[in-house]
Amino acid sequence: MNTANKYIIYARKSSESEDRQIQSLGDQVSSLNQLAAIKGLHIVEILEESKSAKQPDKREVFNSLMKRIENGEIQGILVWSMNRLFRNPVDQGRVGWLLQTGKLKEIHTVDRVYLPSDNVLLFNVEGGMANQYILDLSKMVKRGLKIKTEKGWRPGLPPIGYKNNKENGTIVTDETRFHIVRKMWDLMLTGTYSPRRIADIANTEWNFKTPAHKRIGGKHLCYSAIYRIFSNIFYTGMFEYSGGLHMGAHKPMITMDEFEKVQQLLGTKDKPLPYSNQHAYTSTISCAVCTGKYSVTQKRKYVKATDSYQLYTYYQCSRKGHKRNCNINVQKPLTKRDLEKQISEIVYSFALDKDIVDWANEVLRKAKGTPSLEDNTELLKESISQAKKSLHNLYRLAYNKDIDPEFFETEEKGLKKQIFKLETELKNGIKVKPKNTISYLEAGMGLNLFYLNTIKHGKPQEKSLLLKSIGSNWRMEGKKLYFTRHKWVNALENLRSLYHTENDWFEPRKSLIKKGQNSNSDLLCPTLRSIVESFENSFYEEHENDLIESYLKVREQYTELDNTEVNPNHPDNEYYKTNGE
Repeated sequence: MNTANKYIIYARKSSESEDRQIQSLGDQVSSLNQLAAIKGLHIVEILEESKSAKQPDKREVFNSLMKRIENGEIQGILVWSMNRLFRNPVDQGRVGWLLQTGKLKEIHTVDRVYLPSDNVLLFNVEGGMANQYILDLSKMVKRGLKIKTEKGWRPGLPPIGYKNNKENGTIVTDETRFHIVRKMWDLMLTGTYSPRRIADIANTEWNFKTPAHKRIGGKHLCYSAIYRIFSNIFYTGMFEYSGGLHMGAHKPMITMDEFEKVQQLLGTKDKPLPYSNQHAYTSTISCAVCTGKYSVTQKRKYVKATDSYQLYTYYQCSRKGHKRNCNINVQKPLTKRDLEKQISEIVYSFALDKDIVDWANEVLRKAKGTPSLEDNTELLKESISQAKKSLHNLYRLAYNKDIDPEFFETEEKGLKKQIFKLETELKNGIKVKPKNTISYLEAGMGLNLFYLNTIKHGKPQEKSLLLKSIGSNWRMEGKKLYFTRHKWVNALENLRSLYHTENDWFEPRKSLIKKGQNSNSDLLCPTLRSIVESFENSFYEEHENDLIESYLKVREQYTELDNTEVNPNHPDNEYYKTNGE
C-alpha cells in the first residue's frame, strides 16, 4: 500500500448544460473510492464541487486544492477524468506546472495515471480536448439561441403572465395569470395607482402568486417584481435579448402606446395619486395666486333641524406653493358641493343631447360633397418603408464607425419600436377614424353623460382622472374654477352654440328653412363641417387608445339620465339642494 503520498478525491459536476450527461457526484466518488482501494492509495479527504470549469478562478474548492498542493500538504489527486479538473487553459497550466515541478506526484483517473516524468504532449492533448469541447459547445448554444431569437422566441424564462412550451420551444400565455397581469396594466394606465399599491391589490385582493419553479416562485408579488413588469417591453410583443430589440412571435398583452404611457408615468416627477388619498381633486386643482395644491378640511357640524351631526368637506389652498403671497381673504375655502356644482356646469356647457347629434348629422347628410375619411393603409406602408430605410442607414453608419455607439443603440431601439408598432397596426387592420361622423358625435354624447354620472357617483380616482381628460392647468381664483380646455371640448362647445343659434325656439328667425323653401344646409355645412372635423381630430388624438364602441356603450348605459339629472341648473334637480355634501 502506498502510504507515503497523501491523496484527495476531487469530484465536480457543473450545473450547466455541458455536464448533464456526466456521472453524478455520488457515482464519481464511489468509483474513485474503489480505485483507491485497488491501488492502495491513502485518501485523506473527499472534495465535491458543483461549478462550471470553463472560466478560471471561479471554483473555490479547486483553488483551495491547488494551494494545499503548493504548500506540500497533498501529493496526489484522484479524479474521474481530466476534464473534471479543468476546461480552460489557465487552470490547465496551473495543474500542469504543479505536475511538472514535482509538487504534484500523481493524477489518477479511471483509465490512466499522469506522472511528472510523462511526456507533456499527452497531457496537453487531454487539456486541449477538454477546452475545445467548451468552445464547440459555446458556439452550438449561441447558434441555437440566435436561430430561436430570429424566429421570434425569447430564450430563457419568460416574464410573469407567460410560460415556456417545452414541447415545441415556443412561449404561450399562462392561463391563470395572463388576465390578472393585464388588470395590473389597466390599473397603472389610469394614472391614479402607484406600482406598490397595485402589487398590494394583486396580493391581498386577488391572491396573486408568481409561478413556482425549482428554487424560486410560488410567492406573492414583491415590489421589485411589479416594477420589472411595468418596464418590460416583452408585454408589447417585442423583447430585448443580447443587447438588441427583436420582434416577438408571442401574443402581446398591451399595445406599444400603452407601454410608452406607463413609462412616462413611471418616469414623471409627479407621483401617481396615492390610494390613501380619498379626496378627488387635491392633486389636480392648484391655487391661482401661490400655485400651491388645494387641500381638504372636514368638519362635523350639528344640524338643529335634523338633530344630527353632518360632515362637511371644504377645499382650500394649502399655501405651500413657491409664491408665498396667497391672500386668505381672497382664496376662501369652498365646499365640495359648490366645487362639484362648478365642474358639473363645465361639463354641461359642452354636453350634447340627441337633438344636437341628429341635427348635425342631418345637415351634413343633406350637404353635397361631404368628404369621407380616407383609409391610411398606403400611408402606413410608406411609413414602414421609410423607417426600414432609416434603420438600414443607421446600420451603415455603425459599420463605417461614423456614429457614437450609445447613440446607435438608442436610435436602433426607437426605430425598431416604430416599425413594430406600424406593422402591428397594419396586420391587425388599421385603426382608422370611423367614416361615419355620427359615431364620434354619439361617442361625445355618451362621454358627457358618463362624466356627469362620475361627478355624482364616481370614486375619487375616477373624478381626478375626469378633470385631466377635460383639460389641464386647473386653478382656483377666489371661489371660481378656471382651466385650459382640450381642443375637443372647445369643438363641442362651438357645436352646441351653433345648434342653439340656428334653432332659437323662443324667437323664431325668418330664414328660408323656416318657410319650407330651399334648405340652408349648404350655408351651414362649411361651418358645421369645420367644427366636426376639429372635434374628430382632437378627440381621436386625446382618446387614440380607446375604442369608440366603449363610449357608445357608455351612452347606452346612461340613456335613462334625463335633462333633470344631467343639468345642474335645472329647477327640479335636487342633487345640490341636499344638506351637507
